Amino acid sequence: RERERFERESLGEDGKAIDFSARHGLALVYQNQRRFTTGSGSGLNSKGGCPEVPQSRSAMALGPVLRHALGPLEQPVAALYRSVFIDLDAFVAQVALWAGRPGKLLELGCGEGAVLDRLADAFPEASITGIDITPRIGRLSQAGRARVAFRQITMKDYAAESPGVADLLVACDVLHHVPWEMHEDILRDAGRAVRPGGFIVIKDWQRRSTPIHLLCYLADRYITGDRVRYKTGMELEETIVRVFGQQSIEARARIAPWTNNVAYLVRIRSGPDSGAAQSEAKGS
Repeated sequence: RERERFERESLGEDGKAIDFSARHGLALVYQNQRRFTTGSGSGLNSKGGCPEVPQSRSAMALGPVLRHALGPLEQPVAALYRSVFIDLDAFVAQVALWAGRPGKLLELGCGEGAVLDRLADAFPEASITGIDITPRIGRLSQAGRARVAFRQITMKDYAAESPGVADLLVACDVLHHVPWEMHEDILRDAGRAVRPGGFIVIKDWQRRSTPIHLLCYLADRYITGDRVRYKTGMELEETIVRVFGQQSIEARARIAPWTNNVAYLVRIRSGPDSGAAQSEAKGS
């Protein structure tokens, strides 16, 4: 019922979100992003892909070509491109409203640093680490390095070496770049990096049969070259609950300008594995 009320109250008549915003992240988190298919048929398919795309070969990534061609204009053009789908400042404002004053902040899939820079401004007292597997990690960041660090490392490896260190973990537009069969694993690893009582903010692009969803898919598919695959809001929530437990989602927000942008505030209670076990016990 709470999810249904959230859906009703956050949609405007024009199909846009009413209150909040977020960003379109292009970072990869695990290296096996090409292990799945987007399904067949034309139009918006039921498996999270959009138009039919040949699966025997990957699409050419236009991003590197465009970055090279733009030169010094890369950063403002990239910001303009992201703003078509997301408002980064409003997303980070929502994170700040939820999170209070974390001492240690971790961003999963930070990419070249667009969200992390804003997190550094929003949380001036926090120590912030951004992790990603891309060799371009933090390349465009303008945050001061005194309290900001970038590490090219997987979530699994980071959680193994630094368990329970973060007060807050932010994962913005990461999951649709990761194969579905790996979603629960990467969220469990994220949970292991957060202290009990800490929070994870998960933001992703929700699958909807709308023109903007088609545009987002084409941008993700052909600018990044990734075989992206999106979940519905219900599928996202079900994944979170399987990992962290029935009562783990403490808040939800639609992120403008599109209702496809949805964010969840997840509290880490006694660890993701125990949360999943509690959820299974309640369902049995």
